[in-house]
Amino acid sequence: MEKIKNEIIEHFRKYLLWETAFSYAGWEDIEVYIGNTLSAAWLKGRPEDAYKFQDIRFKKMVNSARGKWLEKQSVNDTYKVIISTERCHDLNDMVRTYVHELRHCLDYQNAVRDLRFEEYELGNKFYLDWSEYRASMADTRYEFYQLLNENKEISDNTVFYILSGMLGRRSADAVVGLMNNKENIRNIRYYISRYVGSSRAIRNLNMEFGEISEVFHLWNMMPVYIDELYNMTFYLGNEWDELEICKLNQAPSTYYYEEFLKTISTTQQG
Repeated sequence: MEKIKNEIIEHFRKYLLWETAFSYAGWEDIEVYIGNTLSAAWLKGRPEDAYKFQDIRFKKMVNSARGKWLEKQSVNDTYKVIISTERCHDLNDMVRTYVHELRHCLDYQNAVRDLRFEEYELGNKFYLDWSEYRASMADTRYEFYQLLNENKEISDNTVFYILSGMLGRRSADAVVGLMNNKENIRNIRYYISRYVGSSRAIRNLNMEFGEISEVFHLWNMMPVYIDELYNMTFYLGNEWDELEICKLNQAPSTYYYEEFLKTISTTQQG
C-alpha cells in the first residue's frame, strides 16, 4: 500500500503544476492511509477506533465509500485522508478521490483556523453543502486534467468530447442519486451540491479553454429532472463561488439557499 500511496502523491504533485483554480496550501501535512477497504484504511490511521467497526451497519456504510477525511481527535493530532482500493477503479480514480477528500479537509481547516479546538464541530447545513460543492469542483477539475493528459493532440474537439463525457456521467450520477433518495433531504442536498459543483467546474473549464461550446453554459447543461423538481439550482453556485472560506456556522447572504431548502420540503410533502 505504501507504493500506491507514493504514486498518488506523485500524481498529485504533477497536477498542482497545472491547477490554478484552487490553493492546496498545507496539503503535505495531511496524512494518507490506503486500505483494501475504507474501514481497513481507517484503522491504519486511527487504530483506537476499532470498537466502532463492531457495529456491522457502520462498517458496511464506511466500506461503501471510496474515500473519507478524518478530523483531529486532539490538538496535537493530525488530519488524515483515507482511500479504499476496493472501491476505486484504478490509480487515477484514487487520485481523484484523494483530491476530493483533500479539498474537504483543507476547507475545514480554513473554517476552524480562528477557533479553539474545543469549538470545532461538524458545521451547519450551508457549510456542509458548500464543502461538497467545492470538493466536487476539485475532483471534476482533476478528472479533466487526467483525461486531457491521455490525449497526445489537443484541439477544440478534444476538449469538447472530454467535457461532454464528464457532463453526461456526472448529470446521470446526480439524477440517479436524486431518484433513489426522494425521501431523504440530506441526500438530496448532497447530490444537488455535487451536481452544482461539477457543472460549474465544467462551465469554468469551457471558459478557460476559450468558450468551446455554449452547451456548457449552466442553464443549458441542467437536466430537466433537476430543473423541474428543484428549480434552477445553479444559482446556489453563485453564492458558494464567492466564498473562498466558509465558517462552520455560516448563514446564507442571498435567498437562493433558503428557497432551495423550502423547495426540497415542498417536493417531499407533495
